[in-house]
Amino acid sequence: MEMAESDLRSLAAKDIAAAAREDRNAVHRLRPYYFKRYSEYPSPEEIEVDIAEKDSQTSPYLAEVVIPKVRYATRLHRNRDDAAADQNYFRNTGLETISYEFRNGRWLRLGSLFHAIKVEENVNGEWLPLREEVKQTLSESQQEQGWFSRSWYAITGR
Repeated sequence: MEMAESDLRSLAAKDIAAAAREDRNAVHRLRPYYFKRYSEYPSPEEIEVDIAEKDSQTSPYLAEVVIPKVRYATRLHRNRDDAAADQNYFRNTGLETISYEFRNGRWLRLGSLFHAIKVEENVNGEWLPLREEVKQTLSESQQEQGWFSRSWYAITGR
């Protein structure tokens, strides 16, 4: 069991090192949007490992690794060029939980989940809590109409 835990810690350290080498200006695509993101692990030595034993011969252990993480990301854009030009990053501070499974004598990564505790934006060189803007989808004249009038207008244009 100690050998499996040390293997898991070294694998998690390799994953953290790979995230540190990530290109900070790479544009990512999540259909239909484009954005930029990168991550930092402020204290990679603070890895919490929780290994649970399962009643299975093919995968006897499940593990969760919890790591403090800071993720930087831009707004979502429909155009790739707009996303590439955007330099306004938002900072999300929280914990990342990575799930692993022990199969055939080695650990396999199943997936990860990031839980943001704090979201901030950079205003004049200072990180302040994010202020969300509420965008109005209907004009005031359309809000006064009922759904039937709005639908009829959308179909006929009158």
